[in-house]
Amino acid sequence: MVHSPHASPPPAYDSAGYWLSPAGDVNADGADDLLVGVTASDAGGASDSGAVYLVLGPVTGSATLSTDLGARITGKYAGDYAGSVATAGDVDGNGLDDVLVGAYAEDAAGSESGAVYLFLAPFSGALSVRDADARLVGENAYDVAGIALAPAGDPNDDGWADILVGAPGTGDSAYTTTPGSAYLLYGGF
Repeated sequence: MVHSPHASPPPAYDSAGYWLSPAGDVNADGADDLLVGVTASDAGGASDSGAVYLVLGPVTGSATLSTDLGARITGKYAGDYAGSVATAGDVDGNGLDDVLVGAYAEDAAGSESGAVYLFLAPFSGALSVRDADARLVGENAYDVAGIALAPAGDPNDDGWADILVGAPGTGDSAYTTTPGSAYLLYGGF
């Protein structure tokens, strides 16, 4: 997916950097890339929908977050707080590192069930979570799936990178009576 870039820096008070992650090498240029989550961003047109910036390496000096640096992925709805990020590793076997974006407050399967979006590399420009190659949703309301994301390596030894998705709420609106869950998802998407 390649889209034409439109530079637009995030406005003040967006919580830029709340989530950070190495991205691996998304564009196959031999330099590692970075992911910056901006959970309270309105960049997608909806209040607190969130955004993630892919900053292509090599990185030196300082810069304003924009699609000119690589890509911007915006959340879908107001209050989704898209912005948790992680490299997924190479889940599709094309030799490029893929990216996970979590929208932990998205109402995918009920209030704050959460959702995780997988973007297969390469990609660039102005994107939305609607452009994702795969969408994973929390099972229940208040699961908050996607608030924590991580690459899992290849624990089943099938040659595909696997991913971990945290869902600390697991159906509890007060987040106090349930132990939460972590989901291991096998690659090969």
